[in-house]
Amino acid sequence: MLDEAEKKVYLFFRTDDDQAPILTADLSEAEMAAFRAHPDTFFGRVVKQTRNVEDPMDLFYFLLEAYSETPREKMLEFLEGSPDFEELQKLPVGELRLVYAERGTLSAMQQSQQPEAK
Repeated sequence: MLDEAEKKVYLFFRTDDDQAPILTADLSEAEMAAFRAHPDTFFGRVVKQTRNVEDPMDLFYFLLEAYSETPREKMLEFLEGSPDFEELQKLPVGELRLVYAERGTLSAMQQSQQPEAK
């Protein structure tokens, strides 16, 4: 996900040990120009860019849309290790997607408020 106002890209990962870090990287003016010229292919594959993420609600809806086709079993894999995993296993897929989008948004907000390491 790219934030044009901050000139920053947010990178979402899933590691082999089921961690889900969200990393950020600052973009140069040249990279921003490349994104503006070709937003649908900027990340190395054709992805229709529908909107910019301007605030936490935008991020929440972005994540909700991004995982809208993800099956229930995969959503549970993503949420495995959560302290409330037993309760999450009882939820239908739509609610799992909401929980995942909410937690992803909160995680990004927390990370964006931490001072950058130099």
